[in-house]
Amino acid sequence: MLLPLGNTDPAQLDRRVVLQARTTTRDAVGGRVETWADLATVWASRRVESGRKYFSGEQKTTEQAVVFRIRYRTGLAAFMRISFGGEYFEVVQKPVELGRRAYLDLITRTVHPTPADFGSDFAAEDFRTAAA
Repeated sequence: MLLPLGNTDPAQLDRRVVLQARTTTRDAVGGRVETWADLATVWASRRVESGRKYFSGEQKTTEQAVVFRIRYRTGLAAFMRISFGGEYFEVVQKPVELGRRAYLDLITRTVHPTPADFGSDFAAEDFRTAAA
C-alpha cells in the first residue's frame, strides 16, 4: 500500500525498472527501423489495478493495467514503455504528477498472449494453432 503523498518512504520504491523510448532510424537501404532505447533505470513501486482475459483476432490474450510510481522526473510521455521482470508495459497516458513534483504515476498496460497466464481455462495447443 502506498503512503499518503506527504509521507515520502523510500522503501515503497522497491522495484528496479527501465524507462524506454521508441526511436526511429534508417537501415542500409533507407527503410525505417523502430527500436527501443533505454532512457533511465529507476526505482519504482508497482500496483496492479485490473486484469482481463479476452479473444483478439482468434487468439486468447490477457491484459493487465499496472501503475508504476517513480520519483518525479522530466521528459516522460505517453507511448513510452517500462521494462520490468522480463515484461514490457506500455505507458498509455500522460504521467500523473503527485504532490509538488514528488512522484509520477505511470499508468501502463501489458498484453500476454501466453498459456501460463490463463491457467486451466485455455489449452496450450490453442496458442500454437493461432500462432501458426
